[in-house]
Amino acid sequence: MGPPRGSFAELVALAERTGQSEVLPLLARAGARNIDDLTARSDTWVAAGVSPLALEAMLAAPPLVEESSTLALVGAGPSRPDLPVRRDATRASLAAAVEAVRPANVKRAVTELRDNMLAKSTRKVPAWPISTRTLEVIGAAFRAGTYRSAKHYRYQEHDLGIEVDPVLRRFANRVIKAIVRGLPGSRLKEAFPLPALAPLVNFADRAAFDPARAAHSADAFVIAVWFMLREIEVAAARVSDMVVSPGLVVLDLPLHKTATGGERTLTRPSLSLCGAATHPLCPVHAAMRHLVRLGAAGLLSSAGPLFLGRGGGTRSKEDADGIERQVFGGHACRVAGATFLAGEGQSNEGPGAQLAAPATPAGGYRGPEH
Repeated sequence: MGPPRGSFAELVALAERTGQSEVLPLLARAGARNIDDLTARSDTWVAAGVSPLALEAMLAAPPLVEESSTLALVGAGPSRPDLPVRRDATRASLAAAVEAVRPANVKRAVTELRDNMLAKSTRKVPAWPISTRTLEVIGAAFRAGTYRSAKHYRYQEHDLGIEVDPVLRRFANRVIKAIVRGLPGSRLKEAFPLPALAPLVNFADRAAFDPARAAHSADAFVIAVWFMLREIEVAAARVSDMVVSPGLVVLDLPLHKTATGGERTLTRPSLSLCGAATHPLCPVHAAMRHLVRLGAAGLLSSAGPLFLGRGGGTRSKEDADGIERQVFGGHACRVAGATFLAGEGQSNEGPGAQLAAPATPAGGYRGPEH
């Protein structure tokens, strides 16, 4: 059992754990009461004689295992290996940089650097030197599998540092042309008609989130369509990525689909499209209903998945096993959103479209008035 949170004893434990015990008398005389004071009044401690490096070392220290909140683990579920690694935003740390180049740590730091020279998805198969024979064999496999992406694969010079012979480059171009020659043209992705979901929306359903319930999945789909999410973005989204306020929903997304760690995220807003009554396809109210259901299920944790699959975990490609999907694929929400917004004369960067409220059967619930 650790010291009480928010106490001076907790601050003492942090200083001892990070090897900064010598600054405790200075902090005490300057009026420091707890760890939160270190961040809120950092200028005061520096003026009192505390080294900025000591402060930085204490603030950058990871929490103890017993201090980690279990709330962040609720509903996290099994992760997919193809999802991007989520890292908490941290300030640059001179102390951590100096620590990495110490003789005892430099080997591990360099290994981590080399491991990140390639994206996670490209580390599955080790690279090997190419020849005309290997190009022919691989090209034959691509052609038999009707793949059109052969030209996007890396040259060996990127991975092995071996120069590619100009003759092999020309031969590779001929193989690429041979792979796609005679293949049927690719079919445009089918656009799902978003208005078809309107009858499934239930304004009064506040039950715990269940992806098997049509009204719950319909609201999740409405959100994904308005933000034109790719399948992997749906799976990777976390509760903390979405903020809902009256008349506005905001979702943080990667700047682009190949964005690596350290790149900025794109904050994409969507406004309410409601008129006198709540529209079933309004992204703001769909987001509100979705968060209410996550809360009812006890899954409203910042690190938990925003769009859950079966069992309360991250939505997985295996969720649809046994279900025939011949038309819609991983870009269904993205294509549907682009088609829907274009049809309404809107863009995902502008204000929400003002749609006419759909006709409601007699006695039907149309949504709360504004």
